[in-house]
Amino acid sequence: MRKHTIAALTAGLLALGLLTPAGPRVAPTLSAQNTALNRTTVALLTNKSGGTLAAGAVVVLDNTNAKGFTTTTTAGLSTRGIGVVLEPNGIANNATGLVALGGWVPKLTLNTAATVGQFIKTHTVAGQGTPHSSPQVEGDFAVALQASATPEAILFGMANPVTGGSVTNTGTLTAGRLIQGNGTVDVTVSLIGLGALVTKAADQTAADYSTGSGVVVPWTTEDHDDSTFHDNSTNNSRLTIPSGAVRCDLTANVHLTSVTAGVYTSIQFLKNGAAEFVGTAMTDSATAGVTSRQMNIKASDVPCTSGDYFEVLLFVQTDTSITVETNYSSFAVQLAK
Repeated sequence: MRKHTIAALTAGLLALGLLTPAGPRVAPTLSAQNTALNRTTVALLTNKSGGTLAAGAVVVLDNTNAKGFTTTTTAGLSTRGIGVVLEPNGIANNATGLVALGGWVPKLTLNTAATVGQFIKTHTVAGQGTPHSSPQVEGDFAVALQASATPEAILFGMANPVTGGSVTNTGTLTAGRLIQGNGTVDVTVSLIGLGALVTKAADQTAADYSTGSGVVVPWTTEDHDDSTFHDNSTNNSRLTIPSGAVRCDLTANVHLTSVTAGVYTSIQFLKNGAAEFVGTAMTDSATAGVTSRQMNIKASDVPCTSGDYFEVLLFVQTDTSITVETNYSSFAVQLAK
């Protein structure tokens, strides 16, 4: 009976892996890789980089092969998940092994030695990170815990998105997209304060603004244009409202010389070619004995929508040859809402 009991106990220990045919199982060595498993986010992934990657190599999630990883030579990559090879003997090409994606790692290969607390982002050499001092910047994915070229480190788990700075508009600004980690998020961009200021590149001489109720003033140069309000050649009398705006402020200044003394002159805003609209403005002058005029108008909080365009209509009664001076002549729009 005792022999049967010992045999059954031995079989149970063998089944549990606590005993081997050669004797008691030796306790595993407490290594950095063993302890990482208890405080690190890991995944079993397949190496698709084309070569063997050693422990500590910096890798990125493959966006072609399912459950795969590869390397990058992009400095400060911020559009992919980033990890570190955790297998002590590395991972051969097309082999599967443990990759750390977040938390503590025992080794992270750098291009140069880090100091304690430096941030780490991807380097231009495949499989390596590069350290830098504060502040944290786009692409940072880890922080060094040791002063070493292969330090222990804490992984943030995903590529770090931009958290500050500024955005420069290089085209029509109506909405934006925030790139964050492995996806994008639509965000609303405020248009308040965007605008344009246009002027004349040179004096407009021998000009005739006596036709009908007046002629729209062309503007041939831009001081600034924050979107696509104006074009210097096509319909250059217009300032056109971009998508998303509902209110705007308008300002116009026109300086005339060589005007027949006492002749009636006026300026007013047009909206989509019409003189009458909510919030419009105009001014006129007929000063006797004066051959130059400076006229200014302003309209605030004018209702508008995408595609609406505004112009300045100038009328000079009977005088068919006046000069619109570039100095003190301008037309501006600024979005108020």
